[in-house]
Amino acid sequence: PNPKVLKTALGAAEYVPYVSNINTLEAVRELKKQGVTVWGVETTSKSKPLWKTQIPRPLALVFGNELVGVDAEVLQECDDLVCIPTLGVKN
Repeated sequence: PNPKVLKTALGAAEYVPYVSNINTLEAVRELKKQGVTVWGVETTSKSKPLWKTQIPRPLALVFGNELVGVDAEVLQECDDLVCIPTLGVKN
């Protein structure tokens, strides 16, 4: 496994399936082909608060990085968009 995944996962890499060396858009499309619902987690005008949604199974959540979030093309490919409101200056 990728050393960065192992460091970040803090032991969860043994229990949570993951892939590497694939771009996010390809991963979203592949998951959808496999019947997995894919939600983007991003603060947008179309996002619903996570706690106000019924969570389907199986579900994959796409998180972006702290600076630029999830790529717009990836968000368009997602089945739905949810947000996890946080307190702070950035939001």
